[in-house]
Amino acid sequence: MVAVLVVANVLVFGSIALLTRGTPGNDGPLEFVSLNPTQGNTCAITADADLYCQDFPSSTEYDDFRPLKRVEELSGVTAVSSNYQSACAVANGSAYCWGNNKDGQLADGTTIRRDRPTQIPGLTRVTAIATGVDRTDEGPSSTCAVSNGAVYCWGGLGAYALGISDKTHPVLIEGVSGVTDMSVDAHMGCAVAGGEAYCWGQTFGSKNAERVPGTQGSELVRTNGYTACAIASGRVRCWGHGSSGSIGDGSLSDRTYAADVTALTGVTALSTHYTVVCALSDGTPFCWGGDGPSTPSRVAVSESASAISGPCMIIHGAVQCGQQPGDPHIRPLPIA
Repeated sequence: MVAVLVVANVLVFGSIALLTRGTPGNDGPLEFVSLNPTQGNTCAITADADLYCQDFPSSTEYDDFRPLKRVEELSGVTAVSSNYQSACAVANGSAYCWGNNKDGQLADGTTIRRDRPTQIPGLTRVTAIATGVDRTDEGPSSTCAVSNGAVYCWGGLGAYALGISDKTHPVLIEGVSGVTDMSVDAHMGCAVAGGEAYCWGQTFGSKNAERVPGTQGSELVRTNGYTACAIASGRVRCWGHGSSGSIGDGSLSDRTYAADVTALTGVTALSTHYTVVCALSDGTPFCWGGDGPSTPSRVAVSESASAISGPCMIIHGAVQCGQQPGDPHIRPLPIA
């Protein structure tokens, strides 16, 4: 379980610095505009639609502050998702994955590892992609993508947790179409369609996508596999397992319907990181759950953030990360 550091009911992040290229002859600082929304290796997309990711950690050494490196094979990147052993991205409407493939995470019909981005066959007009957690205590999760408005999933624990029959090829998730946003983790997937949230998987009790009550007006959804949250008209609503406080309404009860996180308005970004949920409210970060508060607590940064993903944020185009949400020792990720 991830701890959230609370000091006088304020989550504290460190000072802000500019992230620049780490090589001689650079042409100025990189401007990052989005982060991968899942747990694991940090990846970020620049304003020029280039992709930068950390190398996957070795089995003997792990460093949260490994440098970001340009993924040279991809351009025109619009979405990215990465866990500890594999990564996927959307570039020019196509889906690409690379890394560990022993459980079919790369959807290429094999279990052969790929060190370079490999296009997933059969998926066109891809608008979103999500990889779930891949840790020794949880196991490999499925990966899902939105293609032509439909959700397809494959790999990892899919056959058990998400009801997927084929681990090495994309399988259609029934019950939802016209999808505009999507998120998946070890035991649950969720999507937004027609302004409402739909979920499926072991946590939700269905292999087909089913509508979540109380999610009208939803624009974006995120799940950690046990809890899910959506943004609707600038407010946050959460549902699922509540024992960690990640529902955000002050209780530790489970919710089969969406409960309002009443303390927040003007929310533009959302992150689920293990059992911790974070959101940007008018540019100010708030986090809750884990071993910390069951209602949102403000993250004390001196300037507004434009994106958030677990312990990382983008401020003035720079990526700043700690070791966990609420870590006061924030510092810029180097660029190799």
